[in-house]
Amino acid sequence: MASSAISEMLSGTAITATGIAGNPTSVFYQDVRGGVREFSNKDGNWQGGTSFHARFQTEVNSPLAVVEWNGDGSARRFRIYSLNHASQVTEAAQNGTGEWFDGNLVISSGRVQAAAYSRLSALARIRDIKVYYQRADKDIQELTHTRVTGWYMHTTMPNPPNEKPLVGTDIASIHWGDDVFIRNYYQGHDSQLWQASGDSKTWALNKTGMFPKQRSPIAAIHWLAGDKRAIRIYFINSASCIEEWCNNEAGVGTWSKGSLTDKYIQVAPYSQLSAFIWDSKIRIYSQSDRGGFIQEWGYTLNSGNWLPLASLPATGADSMPVDVNGRSFAIAKQPFIDDLAQWRHYDPSTIDGVGILVGMHNGQLIGETLKTRQCVILRPNTLGNCYVYIYTPGGAIIYKFHEGDRRGEYTRHSQLGSGEPVQCAGEFRLNPAGFPLEANAWALCLQSFSVSGWIPRTLNGTGIGRL
Repeated sequence: MASSAISEMLSGTAITATGIAGNPTSVFYQDVRGGVREFSNKDGNWQGGTSFHARFQTEVNSPLAVVEWNGDGSARRFRIYSLNHASQVTEAAQNGTGEWFDGNLVISSGRVQAAAYSRLSALARIRDIKVYYQRADKDIQELTHTRVTGWYMHTTMPNPPNEKPLVGTDIASIHWGDDVFIRNYYQGHDSQLWQASGDSKTWALNKTGMFPKQRSPIAAIHWLAGDKRAIRIYFINSASCIEEWCNNEAGVGTWSKGSLTDKYIQVAPYSQLSAFIWDSKIRIYSQSDRGGFIQEWGYTLNSGNWLPLASLPATGADSMPVDVNGRSFAIAKQPFIDDLAQWRHYDPSTIDGVGILVGMHNGQLIGETLKTRQCVILRPNTLGNCYVYIYTPGGAIIYKFHEGDRRGEYTRHSQLGSGEPVQCAGEFRLNPAGFPLEANAWALCLQSFSVSGWIPRTLNGTGIGRL
């Protein structure tokens, strides 16, 4: 079910989804601040989508394209491509450790410049990767990475006769086989969808007979049906409904409308699309017209029946608001009633890992561990952990490092508050990329230092005179 909480999902967010045999599935989208968040599905259970699951930051309204593969030791590896503020193609990478980092996508001449209106698609074959984007001259460029060569400019996609591809066209890409059979789909000026077929050496361009609305999102999937290659194309028509088109001859010959078209599935007019096959089921993701969530539709191959599956809200399936850049959620009275009834009283300085936020030094948050009275730099979070905090009536911010993503296992807020009421509580995460705090969060840090009564001692033997 979708959350009734205010959504933090960006309207018109790019959606990029992936799933390969033996791995959980993942859906990535962008929040209103440009954070790229992840939903993941393991054993039929969706998790994520909150600020806690933001993997990296990129330009708001950037396109997104994901690839994944299993690396050494079956570690799950991701690469997500987006455009930065200068419309340069960038790579965010994760190599199975949960840590996301900048992949430093450069070619011999430097950064890869795309048009400001460019969309993106990507393919991965073992560890060889291809990224497709639109240049400022409107041509669609293939960018290739191999373990031997690194990144380099490869071929340019063929243009429709006497014209260039549509400015801002979406790009959908699929591939199969040891000989790398590639199909790229993009629009011409009359909105017709074209199919470029090739192997990164030579290309052929063919009409598909499909006419999505201009700059419609496009998604493509394929599978081996007996001895034939089945391809399905999905796009959004002028009525903001998803259309499905089918070809069972590897894209050769005519295309016909699929059964999803007859469902008249209405999506948000600004919705993007993503699709893949996993566990013998086609899965399509779009932004719903009924609120800020991503809707999953599924079709089991050969069953002939499309069904709505999950609704993925930006605040998480439990509808629990979490702290995002200084915002917080109120604490109910019941925990304190329970504490009083059982004569509980807590001293936070006796709890391992509890500290008080005292300020910032060289761009890093500083806390004082209450048990040892030692100043420490708060370490960045990784996948599966966060900091929980309270803001006390006295103006102090008290925090505890929380290992794990189950909120039911938090240290009680009354424990952190010495059994006394607190004004608010929440969670925050520190990203190793070093994103700045918003002004209101920084003001609270300063306030907590000035009124808490806790005086920071030393940091690496050096006194902190001013923060």
